[in-house]
Amino acid sequence: VPPKALPAIRAILEHDANASFPSGDAAGAMSFAYPALRCAGLPAAAIGCLLLACFGRLYYGAHHLLDVAAGALLALLISAAA
Repeated sequence: VPPKALPAIRAILEHDANASFPSGDAAGAMSFAYPALRCAGLPAAAIGCLLLACFGRLYYGAHHLLDVAAGALLALLISAAA
C-alpha cells in the first residue's frame, strides 16, 4: 500500500468506541413514542421525546445519523407488529 493511502485507510477502519448500531436510545424513544401517539393520544409528548432523544445522540456525537435512524426504524417495526 502506498504511504499516501495509509491515512485514508486508517480513517475508514477506525471505529468510534462510543457509537453502536443501531442506537438503543433512539429505539427506546420510539418504543415510548409509538404507543403514546397511537394508543394514548399524546402526540406532543411522543414527538418531543423522540426528537429530543435522537437529536441529543447526534448532537453529542454518540451516534451517527444512520445509527439513530436504524434504531428508531427497528423499534417502529417491532412496535407496529406487536
